[in-house]
Formats: sequence, C-alpha cells, structure tokens
Amino acid sequence: RWTERGPFQSTLLHFACQGADVATVVALLVHGLPVNGCDDKGWSPSHVAVFYTQPRVLEVLCAAGASLRSATHDGFSPLD
Repeated sequence: RWTERGPFQSTLLHFACQGADVATVVALLVHGLPVNGCDDKGWSPSHVAVFYTQPRVLEVLCAAGASLRSATHDGFSPLD
C-alpha cells in the first residue's frame, strides 16, 4: 500500500514533502517510493518540496538521487 497513488496520481512522498518532517520522507524513500515519481501534472517530490519551501526535505531528496532538472508538463523544473 506504500506505493498506491492518491488523487492526481500523487504518492505519499509527494504529501510528505509538503511538511518539514524529514524522518517521514526518509522512511518513505526506504520503503521504495520513487524519488523522481511524478504526479499527473509532472510534479516530482522535489517540485513539491521547493513549492512548500522545505530545504531540508529537498536536501534529503537530492541525497537520494532526485533530479532537479526534471520538468513538469508546463516546463518548470525545481530549479526554476
């Protein structure tokens, strides 16, 4: 059930990246949630961490291999 997707194809990792709970993000990554998995608009967990201004979460995602250059369907990357 860890890998089930919710509304708009978001994963639990997408939701966890909204807050500053780094331990939850780490636990979800350990359980195999894809660090670069995108929702239906092309948002990765990194996009979510940047949008919600979660620098510690973003550091964890980058350490796990997150791409900061992946673009949403609108063409925006987390670096934008």
